Amino acid sequence: MAFFNRQGKVTRRDWVEPDRAYARRRCARRALLVTAVICLCLGACGVWAAGPRGTPQSPELYYWFRNTAGPGPEAGVMDARVIALAEALGDNRIEECRELARTLAGGAEDPEVRQQAIGYLVETYLAEGDFAGAREAAREWPAVLSRVERVEREYRRKVGELQRLVVDATAPQQAARAQLETALAHEAFGRVDLADESCWKVVRRYPEAAEAGEAIHRIAELRWRGGDQAGAIAACESVVGSAPNSALGVEACRALFETFLRHEKSGHEAMRQRLYAIAQAHGDTLVACAAGLGVGHLYAAEGMPEIAEARWQEVLVRSPGPARVLGVDASLTRLRYQLGMKASDQQDYAQAVRWLAPMIWAPEFAGHHQWRASPGRPVAISLEKQQTAVFRLGQAYQHLEEWDKAAETFALIARPECGEYEGAVLPLAESLCEAGRWDEAREVLGEFIVHFPESGLVIHANDLLRRMGAGAQDAGSPTTTGGEPCDGC
Repeated sequence: MAFFNRQGKVTRRDWVEPDRAYARRRCARRALLVTAVICLCLGACGVWAAGPRGTPQSPELYYWFRNTAGPGPEAGVMDARVIALAEALGDNRIEECRELARTLAGGAEDPEVRQQAIGYLVETYLAEGDFAGAREAAREWPAVLSRVERVEREYRRKVGELQRLVVDATAPQQAARAQLETALAHEAFGRVDLADESCWKVVRRYPEAAEAGEAIHRIAELRWRGGDQAGAIAACESVVGSAPNSALGVEACRALFETFLRHEKSGHEAMRQRLYAIAQAHGDTLVACAAGLGVGHLYAAEGMPEIAEARWQEVLVRSPGPARVLGVDASLTRLRYQLGMKASDQQDYAQAVRWLAPMIWAPEFAGHHQWRASPGRPVAISLEKQQTAVFRLGQAYQHLEEWDKAAETFALIARPECGEYEGAVLPLAESLCEAGRWDEAREVLGEFIVHFPESGLVIHANDLLRRMGAGAQDAGSPTTTGGEPCDGC
């Protein structure tokens, strides 16, 4: 049973999951047998379920697991109570695992089971970075005690090396990175209090460094995950108030709503009011834009995309420069793309137009339709997805019989330099034809035949030309001008 990996980081699921996963598969195959055994063993299991008040009895029910260390298919047995320990530790229920381990370590008759329980007990202390507690729990088993000492030595060596890097750094960026790595090392070994303290050192000593933004995110995450939501909120708001027009203030605001969204599935209104207050208090600053971005994300998470869209539009109108720097326009593009494509898949063409049209015709979209990112500004979604969205919007206009708009949309991607060119030419020509723009349709098809004579769509292009009255032509021959398509042509 391993307690830490090669990097010295405490691991739980790495060694719990293989045994647990195989146990579940084995139990599924032996469902009938297990059911019968459970019925026979209710009494014994009931004693164990009573908890520390009674003496644990070894139940007759065993879980089988694969011996992953061996080269062959050898299998052993694991006591059901040890499985309960593994489940609790794997789910990060530290206190529950510790209580069960103490009871089993003190009352189990089987020495091997007792040693396993002590191993889990030690692991609960290591998960919290309590080396003194781990040594006390492992004092009866020298082998386990030696592992505890190795973990502690590795932890202290790692932190010592990083702190020397902080002292010897010749640039603030290097010192900030080493101090942040120190915080991550503390966190990896379960020393959450020291990780929080090290993160604050980054924020206060190196506020201009990018690592300061990472540090405030870690502070919020560690506190929220540890149940101190008020502390996480207070930490973020203190940084926001001290640096409202800086990158650090922006990251603190983002940490506030992003951490909330990761951990909370309801109760969004209180957080929205906090963000509204930040935006109102700091006017046209970077932090105010970040707060508006967060309000939109909260509405989107609650299933109110129309309100999210409106809030992001307001931010773009009020502070277009900073808002775009923070990616408000990118969030708006992604929202419209996702909802527009969903509507298209559901054949709700009016809604597809409702979401896709404002995205596609926005000035920042696709570098003004040149199918590349604008200088210094990455695109919000991949170019392939952008082209697909344009194609879907053209199809939606066709279904709604808005032929001029369909033609205008398909024309954006019916270009030789665009990956959708071949697929967009015929829909473009058909839309032009339906709109009564015959000469334009013939010109589009003629250029396609000249540029792509080997395309499998040339035969369809020629057929469409004939139906428009241009006469049968060979691929690559010049088109002739004719009238409207005749009936029956």
